[in-house]
Amino acid sequence: MKKVITLCLFAFAMLIGTQTIFAQNNVKVDEKATLKAKELRSQLKFDDATMEKVFLAYKAYETKMISIEEYVDQGTPEFKKATYETTKNLQQNIKNALGNDRFQRYLTLTNQLEFDQEELVAKKSAAPQVKQQR
Repeated sequence: MKKVITLCLFAFAMLIGTQTIFAQNNVKVDEKATLKAKELRSQLKFDDATMEKVFLAYKAYETKMISIEEYVDQGTPEFKKATYETTKNLQQNIKNALGNDRFQRYLTLTNQLEFDQEELVAKKSAAPQVKQQR
């Protein structure tokens, strides 16, 4: 009987410990997202509704990046692709939250004009080429 009770207590302690590990990751993600959103707010001067959207965009980005770093080997093409797609998604979410004018200022502030230019080049190369007739 003592062994059964000890086993149950041990299993219960393991369950409690597992939840705190996940909670710490969530707290770190929330802290990073809040810090980045507040930093942007101080630079770009936007309202609370926009602040919430920017926070959610950064929170989704940080959560996805933790998942990518955990499950995909760094330096592989899959890692680069997943990182690029996550960054592209972050950019799109922030663009939706800020609007075009503030988004251009955001790109300037974060030195990510190169990322935006790469996207434009990719769109142009994906567009169908029309042959000129003589």
